[in-house]
Amino acid sequence: MTDSAADADSPKRQGSELVPYSPGEHLPPPVRTGRPIAWTALVITLLNLVILGFAAALAWQFGLPYMERSGVRVDSMRERVADQSRDLERHGERLASLEAGQGDFRQGLRQREQMLDDLGERTDTMESAIASLTTRVEGGRRLWQLNELEHLLLIANERLQLSRDLDAAQAALVLAEERAAAMNDPALFDARNLIASEIAAVRNAPRVDRQSIALRISSLIRQVPGLPVERNVPEAFQPGDGRPPVEGPVADAGRRAWQKLREIANKMFVIHRTEEAVHPLLPPEQAYFLKQNLILQLETARLAVLQSDGANFRDAINEARAWTERYFDAEDRGVTTAIEQLDALAGGRVRTSLPDISASLEAVRAVTERRRSS
Repeated sequence: MTDSAADADSPKRQGSELVPYSPGEHLPPPVRTGRPIAWTALVITLLNLVILGFAAALAWQFGLPYMERSGVRVDSMRERVADQSRDLERHGERLASLEAGQGDFRQGLRQREQMLDDLGERTDTMESAIASLTTRVEGGRRLWQLNELEHLLLIANERLQLSRDLDAAQAALVLAEERAAAMNDPALFDARNLIASEIAAVRNAPRVDRQSIALRISSLIRQVPGLPVERNVPEAFQPGDGRPPVEGPVADAGRRAWQKLREIANKMFVIHRTEEAVHPLLPPEQAYFLKQNLILQLETARLAVLQSDGANFRDAINEARAWTERYFDAEDRGVTTAIEQLDALAGGRVRTSLPDISASLEAVRAVTERRRSS
């Protein structure tokens, strides 16, 4: 402060001259010196030094291990780079070998393409041969199916016309219709229509229960041995007492002898008067043949039933009935029952009109002939 005061009290210099200080004059503001700035710079410098020291300490504590680890990583990366370089060299060698072998592969590929072209031509040839063979095989298989269909229709006609078996004929026609439907051949359309019509005709045809008729005839045959044969006289003849007895003593011996002769003659000969036709009597031992003849007539009728022979059936039944009425006792209950059964059998039918089922067979044969000729 003393220096400043002295400076204030001392006169100012103007140029090289000193100007005396006069109080009351206007003085310029005091000029600040650089000492505070220096102190500020010093403080900042000290702070920077502290910060640098702290940073150096941190770097020394934490940066050194990191640098060591970074160095290890760099070494490992260098080793990896060296390994990859060696791998690249090996891959380059392999690539060179592959490029060298690619030409051989292309040449082999061209050869294989040529072989494939040849194989394609051979395949086309084989396909043509297989198509031709398939056509032949399919044609043979179709002919075999047509032959099978024709055989079924032949069976139906044989069972209907020869055996008059409507059920068997219908079964054969149904099988033929199923086979024709499975073939699904448009050429068989007309034949299938005919088969359907024939099935309906056979189904609607009247049936004859020949087995039932044959069983009834067999029952009659078993009854024949027990039927009694007709007789004109009783088995034991007992003369009647139509004469009045002789009364009183007979004096004449000739009269007694005459009466005796008449009694003997009456026992030997008996005369009956009848207006009906008299059949010759059969001895008992011949009644067996009479019954066997009736059995033969009934067996003939049974055979005619099984053969659907209506004419022979009626003739045999009528003959058996006449034979029963003629030679068997009509007053016996078993004989009358047998006659009633024969009358019932005579009124039955063993043969009916049969439908014609040959149209479908002819249609199938026509299709078969067209297939064989094609």
